[in-house]
Amino acid sequence: MNLIFTRTLICSALCLAALASSGCVAMGRGLPAGQSQVLIHDRSLSEIQSKTEDVFYRHGFQMHGMGQSEMRFERRGGTAENLLYGNWDDNKTYTQVTVFMTQEDSGDYRLRLRSEVVRDTFGGDSNSKMFDVQGARYGVLLKKIQRELQ
Repeated sequence: MNLIFTRTLICSALCLAALASSGCVAMGRGLPAGQSQVLIHDRSLSEIQSKTEDVFYRHGFQMHGMGQSEMRFERRGGTAENLLYGNWDDNKTYTQVTVFMTQEDSGDYRLRLRSEVVRDTFGGDSNSKMFDVQGARYGVLLKKIQRELQ
């Protein structure tokens, strides 16, 4: 009985720590269109797409699809995602990040992103997609793209 209480307490503390460390950036500008955003000056869309793919690849993401004005990346979730999103038995969570590229009137490009965590539904027909409460951390990748292109 005491062991169950201790495990529950530890899991609760880890969840609260993860939520607290995610910060409020994800809830700031950009929602609902995206969690974080940057403006890229004087670069072509192909240059931006190439750099975006490079930066996300260096951070463990694989390209998961690409459209005219968006790129989708995915990587397998780790321990924090499993604890936060309820997959305690195995590593069956994935973080999916979509980067939206919108051309402004000035010709510059605005990069926004939205991240979701996908959880295996344990044999269900489809997986569960959930808002990524840690999504603000990917704003650092957008800033890295911006810095490397300037």
